[in-house]
Amino acid sequence: MNQQKRYEEPKLNLKKVFAVILAFIVIIMSIILMTGTLTKDKEQGKITSADYFVSFKDNKWGVIDSDGNTIIDPSYEEMITIPNSKKDVFLCIYDVNYQTGEYKTKALNSKNEEILTRI
Repeated sequence: MNQQKRYEEPKLNLKKVFAVILAFIVIIMSIILMTGTLTKDKEQGKITSADYFVSFKDNKWGVIDSDGNTIIDPSYEEMITIPNSKKDVFLCIYDVNYQTGEYKTKALNSKNEEILTRI
């Protein structure tokens, strides 16, 4: 007698196996990236300085940080420019002559020290 199998052995579908393995790899990578970015933000939050903002008091301009601490006392007639609120570089205009249009500029840091000057 001839013995035949009643059913065919199922073949392994390599496309499905590859797709499942790829899905697991993507899930693991996304978990690693999420935990890495969350811990990096916490570490950077401790290292980075506060944001800086322009303040106006008694018709004078100055700079404060995000905690409200005075960085540069309000002593400038013209508004102070802050190019990047995360960095402590402030552009100040002083000795303005409105009739001739002449003025002087300087760049200050958070310690009120001149880092750049223009005559």
